[in-house]
Amino acid sequence: MDNSKLIVEVAPVSHDSFVILVTRIPDKKSVLYSSKHRKNYLNNFYQFSSFDEFVDLSKEIEGLFSGESSFYKYQDWYVLYLNGYLTKKIQAILEEYGTRINTSLGILNEHGKLLINKNALDVMNQYF
Repeated sequence: MDNSKLIVEVAPVSHDSFVILVTRIPDKKSVLYSSKHRKNYLNNFYQFSSFDEFVDLSKEIEGLFSGESSFYKYQDWYVLYLNGYLTKKIQAILEEYGTRINTSLGILNEHGKLLINKNALDVMNQYF
């Protein structure tokens, strides 16, 4: 077996039943070297109306997300790019502070301004 991680989540569907979700997270080496997986590997974009919202989010989510992240200024918005697995808890926290949007790194790199290239959440917690 490879060095993949398994994430198990339990979600209730009614008062007497539930669903068990098991997700395999490939190890970083296989994701980095496989262009097919790298392009489609759990890319998520969240939009914030202010810089302060992002600072507050980074404090709240500290230690919960272990994937890659970068931070952009796009038009009048701030956009957080996350590449990695988002648990239900992380998604709930993200949606409390921002809004999930459909965009791409190509659009952000061409029309936005890259503010933090790597580990955006960690960088925010280090300085704010």
